[in-house]
Amino acid sequence: MSLRGKCRGLNVDAIQSLSQSLLSLTHLETLSIEVDDDSPAFWEALLGLNIKSLSLSGQFGGLNVNHADSMSRSLASLNQLETLSISVRKYNDIQLPQPLKYLYIYCSTLLPSELRELVDTLSTFNQTAESKLEFGCASCEDFCFQPIPPEEYIAIQQELETLKNVAVERIRILNRSSKTGMFDNAAASARSVRGVSCVENDNRDSDNFKDDEYERYFDVLSNEIINRISMRLRITPVSNS
Repeated sequence: MSLRGKCRGLNVDAIQSLSQSLLSLTHLETLSIEVDDDSPAFWEALLGLNIKSLSLSGQFGGLNVNHADSMSRSLASLNQLETLSISVRKYNDIQLPQPLKYLYIYCSTLLPSELRELVDTLSTFNQTAESKLEFGCASCEDFCFQPIPPEEYIAIQQELETLKNVAVERIRILNRSSKTGMFDNAAASARSVRGVSCVENDNRDSDNFKDDEYERYFDVLSNEIINRISMRLRITPVSNS
């Protein structure tokens, strides 16, 4: 099931009706929602759904999360969720549902400190899971982007490798090569982590998993973001790592 809003996203004034409608779909397994701005009522509508796959995105550069606590509480209530794909403008610390097996996070911008926070969150996850992280190397205030050197993120690599239950399977730094929005792997920046090779360019078909949220993220990423980082992580329970 796919829900998509216009301009500023889904109208959640009638959120109670939306919640009742979603709960009535007892055989609903996959839900995709595109909404620019959230609200506590919006997240309340998702509470306790028995879905296995959830995709969240926004129309212009990702979902703008204003109520991170409500989002975290709602996601944690999805006890059947196996796949979560979320495209956001900025990073927000979230509580993850334990059944999760696949996590795809796309951030228009992500600070090095926020990358540490995100990995710390993943390291507490007590479930074997695959994670795909894509983010722009920049900060953003009032839609003004300030680039951050990719090396500041790669410096965190050594910290990641000390974690017993988070394995870094791949890191790629991608540089914008033209105003058309295409990114290419910079030879000086390309990294191969734990024997997993980098690809030569940012071909969106290079991964086996096809994710609509990634397609939207890739298409709307601001031209002011010069560098982007792509990471693949594998999380295992501490007892099994």
